[in-house]
Amino acid sequence: STAETAEIGFLSSTPKDTTLRLRLFPYPATNLPPQTVEAYFDGQNLGRLQLEPGWHDYVLQLPEASRRTEAHLVTLSFGWLQSPADLDPGATDKRSLAVAFDRVETSGIDVDSQSE
Repeated sequence: STAETAEIGFLSSTPKDTTLRLRLFPYPATNLPPQTVEAYFDGQNLGRLQLEPGWHDYVLQLPEASRRTEAHLVTLSFGWLQSPADLDPGATDKRSLAVAFDRVETSGIDVDSQSE
């Protein structure tokens, strides 16, 4: 992600317990504390994840409201952004980076659509 937040929208069509599995890689800035992700489901705070270096899977148990047949939104708010150019004077990449996403999966529901 190159922004302070990322949003994942989905439309659930089956009332079952729902989990969201994310495969994430925090930007490896050695001068900053471990990256954190504050997670929200339809505006409800789900808690904070502290990310480990490298690729790892993180699982969020979504609340009972995720069983409703309607559109839902998961918002992820990152603890910090860092530009490679700020860490290395020779770097030309000025993007502000937080976390790389490899995979986003839902389980326990039939998903009609998924975005971002």
